[in-house]
Amino acid sequence: MNANSDFFEGTPVLNRRFALYLPSVEQSGEPAENFEILADASADLLCTLFGGVTAYPSTGRFKRKTGAFQKEVIVVLECFCDRLLWDENSRLIQNVMRLLARLLKQESIACSLDGEVCFVSPIAQFEGACPSTAVELKGAGTGLRCAPSFNLRPIPKN
Repeated sequence: MNANSDFFEGTPVLNRRFALYLPSVEQSGEPAENFEILADASADLLCTLFGGVTAYPSTGRFKRKTGAFQKEVIVVLECFCDRLLWDENSRLIQNVMRLLARLLKQESIACSLDGEVCFVSPIAQFEGACPSTAVELKGAGTGLRCAPSFNLRPIPKN
C-alpha cells in the first residue's frame, strides 16, 4: 500500500514523471532561433506520445565555465505516463532531445525523470531523410531529420 492510497482510488497508473527544460538562449547567449516553434513541436510530440503535456515558462540560471552566471527564460514541458509507454518511447525522446540540443545550439539539454536530472548532449550530425528510422519536429521549419544510431518508430507519412 502506498502513501497516497487514502487519497486515490487504487494505484496511480501514470507513475513516470518526465520534464524537459528548453532554453530560449543559445550557449553563446544569443536568443535561440525558432525557439517557440521548436518548443511547440516538442510539446505536440510529448502530447502525442503520452496523451498530455503541461508547458510553462520559468527562469533558469546556470554557472558558465567562466564563473559568470547566465540567466535565461526556459520552457518546462512536463508529462506523466505509465512505465510501458515510457519504455516504448524513451529512446525516441532521447534522440529528439539530442536534436533539440543541436538546433538550440546547446552544450546539453536538461531533463528529469522521476525526480532525477540528467543532461543530453547534441546529436553529432544530420543526415538525409531516413524513412523508417528518422525523427523530425514537424513545424520546426528546419527541414532536418536526424538519423539515429538505434532503431526508432517510423514517422507516419501524411
